[in-house]
Amino acid sequence: MSNQIVRISHEAFIEAASSALKLGNDQIIEMASTGLQKALAGVSGSFLTGILLALLRASAEGRLESLQRQLSNIAREAFVTGMEELSIAAELPARTATEGSWRIARFHDAVRNFDRAISHVTSEDEKALLHFFRGLATSQIPGAAAEAIGHLRKYELACTGRAERLTSKSQQERSLSEQFRQKAEKVVVPPCERGSLRHSVYEPTPDYLEKQRLIVEAKVHERRAEGFRQDSHQLLQTAAFTREWIAALEMPVSTTSN
Repeated sequence: MSNQIVRISHEAFIEAASSALKLGNDQIIEMASTGLQKALAGVSGSFLTGILLALLRASAEGRLESLQRQLSNIAREAFVTGMEELSIAAELPARTATEGSWRIARFHDAVRNFDRAISHVTSEDEKALLHFFRGLATSQIPGAAAEAIGHLRKYELACTGRAERLTSKSQQERSLSEQFRQKAEKVVVPPCERGSLRHSVYEPTPDYLEKQRLIVEAKVHERRAEGFRQDSHQLLQTAAFTREWIAALEMPVSTTSN
């Protein structure tokens, strides 16, 4: 699963909730752990629109290219077309029933292309990301909330599953780091044996070099562990935000603030 796309969806959730609730990003992140449903109850419409607009901006900035590169030519063409139709639909007015119907039709077109894209991929990670965009498009169509929720649940489960795998990798790397650290501690190098001067050049002893090698290995595994931990944390937050999105879809839509 593309870390870039997960990061973009994570940022979109925070931006949309922050805008809808008129709160800072840190407050939104803190509330995500305890539940945003009640806070979003009065602004679910603004929240859903905010997610769409944030992701369309990311697309316009070329930040979805990492996903496009993963897809086959057929799937890529369908995905790009779907994003273009999503962008057109978002910009169309809905001042009359006729305009509203046409706008909804464009969202349907976007869904069809995302459906076509997912039919040409085999990777479960790629499917999860495309489910996210299917959920994004269907969430804008009246009466399609149940389908949108189905797509988003698949994305949420994929994020949670990957987070669990990364947590396991982080624990393994920390264990390796500790093993190398303990090995390094067992290599005793008295100050007088750290090196010698030969021809005016300092030459470290083998024991000293081995100790330094073990220390470096410990640090390498510790950095890997921290990287996996951070990625896992972001995935879990993204899963939590996706659950909030699902909860917003289950609410009566409102565009007013509290």
